[in-house]
Amino acid sequence: MLNHTLGQETFLRGCGRYVRRHKFGSVDQLDLWEELNAQAHEDGSLAPGLDLGRLMAGWTSRPGFPVIAVTRNYSAGNAIVTQARFQRPLAVEEARGGQTDVWWVPITYTSQPELGFSSTHSRLWVDPEHKQTNLTDMPGPEHWVIFNVQAAGMYRVNYDLKNWQLISDFMRSDRYEDVPVLNRALLLDDALNLAGIGMLPYHVALEVTSYLRRESHYLPWKAALGNLGYIGRMFRLTDALASYKRFILYLIEPQLRNLNIDSHQNDSYLKTSHQKEIMRWACLTGHPACLHNATTLFKTWMVGNFNPVPQSLSTVLYCTAIEQGGLEQWKFLWTQYKTSAIAVSEKKGALKALGCSQNTDILEQYLRWSVQIGSGLKPGDSVAVFKAVASTDTGFNVAKEFLINNPDSIEKAVGPSRLVDMLKVIGTRMNQAAHLKQLEEFLSQNTQKLEPLRRTVSKVTERVRYNIQWMESNYKEIHSWLQEREKNFHYRSNADRG
Repeated sequence: MLNHTLGQETFLRGCGRYVRRHKFGSVDQLDLWEELNAQAHEDGSLAPGLDLGRLMAGWTSRPGFPVIAVTRNYSAGNAIVTQARFQRPLAVEEARGGQTDVWWVPITYTSQPELGFSSTHSRLWVDPEHKQTNLTDMPGPEHWVIFNVQAAGMYRVNYDLKNWQLISDFMRSDRYEDVPVLNRALLLDDALNLAGIGMLPYHVALEVTSYLRRESHYLPWKAALGNLGYIGRMFRLTDALASYKRFILYLIEPQLRNLNIDSHQNDSYLKTSHQKEIMRWACLTGHPACLHNATTLFKTWMVGNFNPVPQSLSTVLYCTAIEQGGLEQWKFLWTQYKTSAIAVSEKKGALKALGCSQNTDILEQYLRWSVQIGSGLKPGDSVAVFKAVASTDTGFNVAKEFLINNPDSIEKAVGPSRLVDMLKVIGTRMNQAAHLKQLEEFLSQNTQKLEPLRRTVSKVTERVRYNIQWMESNYKEIHSWLQEREKNFHYRSNADRG
């Protein structure tokens, strides 16, 4: 953060001063702040009267980070800036003894007329002793303002609803690339995370994601899909799932047109990651091209002497082939896994893919093998197998019942820590009152074996309560937004497969 706030040259010169003065000596963080502070004032990178040690004290002494709220007065041309700690909803935080931490925050921003994304020097530092800061240089009411230029600061930003709308409209225009890729990713990440904790209506955040049909860079997609994935997990086995899948297909369909399933050695890491992410979501949501590619390539492998599945896409394509196939496909991949017929780097993907079967008998057997000596699976793979099974719609209940009904054998085979790791996996996907009741009964019946890890166990309970609260607060709003936009979503018959 400081290399942006002070400027790269000032930051490096200050670090040089620190090393020269304190080489071979004992130091603490105050020594670093002293040298950086001196260099910043010498270079004019820090306003007179500000001391870097004081500015950084909150960042290094307390957990968490802030969310900056920007509320514009469009007729007066100013904005009020406030801050609060970014945290989960109050009802959940109160159980932790919620805090009211504040920080000195370096503020950068630009506007639609300026497009000043090249400078990350802070325009000002928000003083934590002031409840609000007034900015008087806002653009006209028809133009957006964007804070945290190039993600230079460790904070999220929330805006008033009109500014979010101005941003959404601009991002859906042909000029969306005028906003640099880091800020495009940050806007998506901020909007969806703020919606997740109740600080922004979900329909506003989802409007921001709508521009992704145009986006070809990996980072914004990664930011969005990571958050949209949580919605998908919560919507499992609900009436909203089909609409959700159609929305994802609507977003990724233009990307699929340009997707080359054959990897190339000279492809960049970002390009390969982007292809992998798009293909994974295409398969998860039932895109016919992904289903066809996966099953065709897997069949070719089964009847031939070579594996044509691109290594970079092996996990998602194996999973899809197993999901679409039956016992024959599952046994084939299991044999390949056991006999090391696939590359070591692919074995992890195969282990995960074997949990993608829609056959509950296969999944139950796979879970039993994960805690059974001599099965072909290592004890260290037990949690990975459990997560692979629990991550699918079919496998969630299978995994949950396996854990609830077999805690003694699981603990004996892989130890209490892995038992709790499995509990964490299933807890992230529990979102109903009945799930919470099951969890509490399980914990009550296994108090003694879970006692050494009670802090971790309490976090699992907290996560389930949060999921339930999230569903109560957001399910109807998101489902309604998706239904209102059904006319834009394609591949209805494929998404409806659930």
